[in-house]
Amino acid sequence: MKKIIFLFIVSLSCLKGYSQSASDSSASQGIKIFPDKIIWTDAKPPLPPGAKTVILEGNPKQPGIYTIRMKFPPHYKLAAHLHPADERVTVLSGSINVGTGDKLDEKNATHYTAGCFYVNRAGVHHYVFTGDEEAVFQLTGIGPWGIDFIDGKK
Repeated sequence: MKKIIFLFIVSLSCLKGYSQSASDSSASQGIKIFPDKIIWTDAKPPLPPGAKTVILEGNPKQPGIYTIRMKFPPHYKLAAHLHPADERVTVLSGSINVGTGDKLDEKNATHYTAGCFYVNRAGVHHYVFTGDEEAVFQLTGIGPWGIDFIDGKK
């Protein structure tokens, strides 16, 4: 009888441990990002110096969904380029300017402020620049992500 009680208690404690580890795991809880915990890093080439970035979800270099948060300083310019897949962009703070074409043209761009959302379609030549303020925005897409500059320069 003592063996049965012992095995019953051991079985219950194993179940309890499994349940706690499953409910406490990050996979079962989803992804939770808090702005004060974000660690920004310098964007890597092919982006020009000055931009900061953090990957929130996925891996943009591999197939599958990814979400990247980016920070462009004032007067930042990203020359005309294209992407192999659609990018969904939400401006979180500040503002950015986006135009279509093969050359950056500050007079022919759309101004997006905080709260705006737009989609950069795959293969469409476009450019991005900021004005007098920093811009923070978020990109979501299906990887692998890529950027090809139209004139070969950033």
